[in-house]
Amino acid sequence: MAVESTLRRQGIGARILGFLERRARRGGVAQVAVHAETYGRPFYERRGYIADGQPFMEVDIGHMRMVKPSGVVNP
Repeated sequence: MAVESTLRRQGIGARILGFLERRARRGGVAQVAVHAETYGRPFYERRGYIADGQPFMEVDIGHMRMVKPSGVVNP
């Protein structure tokens, strides 16, 4: 998931993530995991995700695996 930098902080990412989470839950997914860019960690934490492991490099950008426990749902 990505939002054009000039369009960030308008709620677009939160709406996309919410849609994807609802879709995954309806499909029976018990836990959602993402590879979040490290600067985006607070975005995911505000939505119930927790860091899982140590930061790592992916395509030369710092990332963090984050998971959303089963049963944590955003509106």
